[in-house]
Amino acid sequence: MYIDDMFSDLHQESTHLEAVPMSKFYARFYELGADPYLPILELKGDNITTERLALFDKKGMRSELEPEETSLFRLITQKPKRFYYELNGKDENDLMVTMIRDAKVRYILKEDPKPPKIKYDVRLSGIVAESGNEEVVDTSVYELVEEREIKLKVVRLLEKIQSAGLDPLGFGLHYLSYHWNPKGDWEAWQALYPQLKFEADVQVQLRSEGFVK
Repeated sequence: MYIDDMFSDLHQESTHLEAVPMSKFYARFYELGADPYLPILELKGDNITTERLALFDKKGMRSELEPEETSLFRLITQKPKRFYYELNGKDENDLMVTMIRDAKVRYILKEDPKPPKIKYDVRLSGIVAESGNEEVVDTSVYELVEEREIKLKVVRLLEKIQSAGLDPLGFGLHYLSYHWNPKGDWEAWQALYPQLKFEADVQVQLRSEGFVK
């Protein structure tokens, strides 16, 4: 069963989060190293949207992600075929919306440094989907701005989740997968997770091939 089975007649394709299998949701209440999450259903006009995300621990809902945070969560967990990002300038003529068509995301956990850290490597390529300017000839400036903004927002998202004591991304499950003492290693992970520092290396490549003004 999938969440969107309940509203398939109303729900349109979400750019924020895909459906969550209920079996996976319930299983995570009993799984060490990965906490449950579910899209929050909201009725807007005739449509049901899933722009926000509810985060759970093993007892119940503990936190919530706002639409932009949910979109970034989707980016780093699902590597979507379409990811829209809005760049805001000094005025409405500086507005630009990019559409990422290819996303490559991975992370590594480094236990040795002090403090230990998780580093994300994010590679994005796409097009200028909308711009307030007449024409975008040189996209390099926008690429740098988007890289800087996404890097900062991804790190803030990870820190927010960590501060809530939650692990919907399954970092703990990853840690346990290459350690062999279930009880001892779980206790070690519980001590390690609050100490983790997060880093993100983001690279964006954009093309301007016609857009909606």
